Amino acid sequence: MQHKEKQRQNKYSRCEGFKFCEICKKGYEYNSKKPHNCLLHEWAKFRFLLWDVETVQSTLDNGEIKLLDKHTPNCIVVQKVCEQCYGSRINRQCSNCGTRQKIFTYANCGQLTVTEKFCEWLFSDKTNKGYTALAHYGSGFDHFFIMDYIHKALAEDEDVALLREGVLAYRKMQMELTKDSDENSLGLDPFQNCVTIASFCMLVFKTLFLKPDTIANIPEKGYRAFQKTSRQALLKLLYMKKTKAGYDQLQTKMSPGGEHKIELDNGKFYLCDGFIPPTPEDDPHFMGTVIEVNGCHVHGHEKCYPNREDLALNGKTHKQNYEATMKKEQTLKRMGYEVITIWGCDIDKEVKEDRKTGSENGIAAFFKEFHNLTGSLEIRDAFFGGHTEVFRVLAQKIDGFVIRYLDICSLYPFVNRSKSYPIGAPITISENFKEFREGEDIPYKGIIRCSVDPPPNLRFPVLPYRQNDRLFFTLCRKCSHMENKEKCEHSTEERRLHGTWTHFELNHAIARGYKIHHVVEVLHWDEWTAEEGSLFKDYIDTYLKVKQEASGYPRWVQTDEDKLKYIDDYFNAMGIRLDPSKISKNEGLRWIAKLALNSFWGKLGQRADLTQTEYVKDRADLWKLVTTHGQRIVSMQMYGEFVCAVRFQLEDYARTLLEKIGANAIYSDTDSIIFYDPVDSPLLPTGSNLGDLTDELDGGEIVEIVCAGPKAYAFKWIDSDLYERNRTHLYEDSRDHAR
Repeated sequence: MQHKEKQRQNKYSRCEGFKFCEICKKGYEYNSKKPHNCLLHEWAKFRFLLWDVETVQSTLDNGEIKLLDKHTPNCIVVQKVCEQCYGSRINRQCSNCGTRQKIFTYANCGQLTVTEKFCEWLFSDKTNKGYTALAHYGSGFDHFFIMDYIHKALAEDEDVALLREGVLAYRKMQMELTKDSDENSLGLDPFQNCVTIASFCMLVFKTLFLKPDTIANIPEKGYRAFQKTSRQALLKLLYMKKTKAGYDQLQTKMSPGGEHKIELDNGKFYLCDGFIPPTPEDDPHFMGTVIEVNGCHVHGHEKCYPNREDLALNGKTHKQNYEATMKKEQTLKRMGYEVITIWGCDIDKEVKEDRKTGSENGIAAFFKEFHNLTGSLEIRDAFFGGHTEVFRVLAQKIDGFVIRYLDICSLYPFVNRSKSYPIGAPITISENFKEFREGEDIPYKGIIRCSVDPPPNLRFPVLPYRQNDRLFFTLCRKCSHMENKEKCEHSTEERRLHGTWTHFELNHAIARGYKIHHVVEVLHWDEWTAEEGSLFKDYIDTYLKVKQEASGYPRWVQTDEDKLKYIDDYFNAMGIRLDPSKISKNEGLRWIAKLALNSFWGKLGQRADLTQTEYVKDRADLWKLVTTHGQRIVSMQMYGEFVCAVRFQLEDYARTLLEKIGANAIYSDTDSIIFYDPVDSPLLPTGSNLGDLTDELDGGEIVEIVCAGPKAYAFKWIDSDLYERNRTHLYEDSRDHAR
């Protein structure tokens, strides 16, 4: 036979060259030069439950064979194996696995089917806990019987019953929690006037905790929205100022004082997109040069809108809009001004033609670099979101250091509860700014739109900056625009950042070497809350108490004295007295309380232009929606004869942690950080209260970590029980794997 033939390069046949060791119960290839090493090697812990199913597709019906329309299991064989018994015979008992083989057939299942008996044992037997179940052909055959059992095991109305009980329990909890001092108060119903948890949180805050004259209703586009210079117009004017001779004095919306105002005899005024004042050498009757950048639709450009009687968005015809524009130009010329008119379509054409050349200094490159530039302050521009960054692609354990993974305990509730917030309406300042002294805090408290010069070298840049639809923490605007990976050699002007930031960020930036170059506009608040009396403290405390009680007692609490100490310690730290009768681990209640804590803060910054849908059955309601000022109808769709669906639109405190860690940083997220920590002198203290840093690994230790990018990392770690584990975090997907 072929397998008994000697191989050309080996003096033994295959049968002679393969042996079985009676000591270690293993097969091995015989090699006279390399004897078999009969040692028992340490195996990693594992637990497997292996099973296979046999089926029939017929049955006996009154003595006749009847074919079935589906496969029916008639025998399931299960074997269990672990690191202790993997080499022994299957009929031997194991201290981990117990009886290692079970066979389920009609003969031993009684009134149950084979599948029902097997699943009952699989899911109910405690000795199966921790085992990984593997089927012979699970994905294509065997698993379907298990899934079918799970589906049928649930009563038809079980899901609805659970939903009913959950809804009623949640409603009762919220209504009891939101009762006021009135004995007859029923509390707030979370389902009556709200459709999301965030909207209910806002209802609770407004009803029970919001004090008069504390939070202002600020216009979505700020207080200077009437100065409607488009972004296209502003960029064109700034490009002209940069590249054209004699335009260095061009005044735009970005200039101190904003757009130039020309007073008229009737008490009204014109605002100029661009204005160049006269020089001493000019004629005394010359008033200056007005540059008007006209949008083709708004001003009824004849070239783009030849049908002159068509209506524009303002309800007037293109002819009427054009005539009004020409009338304004004639008025300015009679007053002694030179008027230069630039149409939007001409700008688009210029940018398009320049883009074809690929020039790095042309108008197309300029528009791309400054695409996010706006003249006046818009509060939403200061809303940047979270900061995630990788500082080391690979980090491994080294002597004298431990790699720690710390997380700020409830960052958003902590900030809302304990940090200072503005009160009332802000003061808008667009000219005559106070002096900004180098190295000192800015003389305003609020939100500032300005230009800033970053320092040339700083390990952790402070100010966020948006470029190319991405968030950067950069020291050079030009480098972020080009995504430059080489050494920066740009000028101060090229490195300059233009943006909107809070005074907290700017003060910290100034302390780190940033310099304020130019201020465009300021929203200043005179009155602020004290840090211990935040606007949201009472609201946060209400749900924080529920969350803490639903978390149960910590592990160290074993006696009644420990319980009293825990309650007293929490009261001394947080000022909240926990109810010992309510301290019991309840994951569902804890999740609801945590959701109420984390959902509320974003409601105040919610976008106002999100599409909303309302279903109407009455013509009067439909007419009201269609004619309401400030709403834009997106679509209307009829459902049957009586219902119409109408969609419409309505027109960093944690950053200092990085500086304390310095070069030891490995990875940071909005509310967590991974870093090398000296064993003998930890860099950051930890705790368990709101705002404290907590150990994400609960005493574990990272051995090795690989970071592929923001929200994408994996690490190997040893838990507190000395098990080696792997964790993979990819965006919002986080998984632990034990070995």
